[in-house]
Amino acid sequence: MLNYKNLFTDNGQTVRDKIQLMNRHVVIQNSIPVFFFIKQYNYYFHTMKTVKIIVYLLIAFTWSWVNWFTGLQYLSAGNNDKAIGHFVTFFFIGVYGPAISSVITTLYFDGLKGLVGLLKRLLVWKAPAKVYLAIILLPVFILASAIGLYYLFVGQIGRVDFTAIFAVPGLLLVALLAGPLGEELGWRGLLLPELQKKYSAVVSSLIVGIIWYC
Repeated sequence: MLNYKNLFTDNGQTVRDKIQLMNRHVVIQNSIPVFFFIKQYNYYFHTMKTVKIIVYLLIAFTWSWVNWFTGLQYLSAGNNDKAIGHFVTFFFIGVYGPAISSVITTLYFDGLKGLVGLLKRLLVWKAPAKVYLAIILLPVFILASAIGLYYLFVGQIGRVDFTAIFAVPGLLLVALLAGPLGEELGWRGLLLPELQKKYSAVVSSLIVGIIWYC
C-alpha cells in the first residue's frame, strides 16, 4: 500500500518539488562565477596537496637512492680504506634526501614564507624537561644494568675506561648528523602534517612509517 506521507517533506513540499529546487540551486551556483571559482579552487587545492606529497617523495627517494647506489659501486670495486671512505661520504649525502626534498618542495609550493615555517619546526620543544632528561638517562641506566647483570651471572667484565665517557658528545653529534637531522625535517616536518590534512594522526604515522621503511 502506498504511504502518501512519504511524498511530502516537513513544509508540505512534494519530494519532486524538493529535488527540482535543489537542482535549481546547483544550476544557479554553477552560473555564478564566484561559486564556480570556489568549486574549482577546492578541487585544485586538494589536487595540489597530493601533488606536493608525490613531488616530495620523488625528490627524496631519488636523491637518497642515487647517492647510496653510487657509494655501493665504490665498495663493489674493492673493500679498502679509499672505497669505504667514498661509501661513507655518499651514505651521509644520501641520508639528507628527505631534508633536501622538504626544503625544495616547500619552497616551490609554499614560497619563502612556507620554508621559514618549516625550518621553525626544528626549534619546537613541546615535551617537558623531564622527558628529555629521561631520554638521556634511560640508555645509561639500561647499559649500567646490563653490565651489572653480566658481572653477577657471567663473570668479570674487564677494565672499564671511564674516560671514554668524554667521547659520548662526539658520538651523539655524529648520530644526529647521520640520521635525524637529515630525515625528520622531511618525514615529520613535511610529510606527516600533509597526510594529517586528510587522515588521522595514527593513520598518517603508519603511512609515514611504511614509506620510511622503503
